[in-house]
Amino acid sequence: MNKEQAIKLLGGSVTSAAGAIGVFPQAISQWKDKDGKLPDILVDRVLAACLRCGIDVPSEYLQRAVRTPPELTAPLPSRPHFSRGLS
Repeated sequence: MNKEQAIKLLGGSVTSAAGAIGVFPQAISQWKDKDGKLPDILVDRVLAACLRCGIDVPSEYLQRAVRTPPELTAPLPSRPHFSRGLS
């Protein structure tokens, strides 16, 4: 996603985009496209604003590689079994 696409998605103006994200318009004006794309952290903020505002997100922005953090794939540690001492 580039800056122009982000602004269009969030209402078409710098002011509306800033309002949706919760920043001043000057912050949007300072966004720089690197190799024709916004940095991931800014794309994440745009997508989060879309979800908060009920704006449909085009599927092309949702088809990114999903990585599973290692802590979610590691086996769980064994838990000790305690008896309640009911005899």
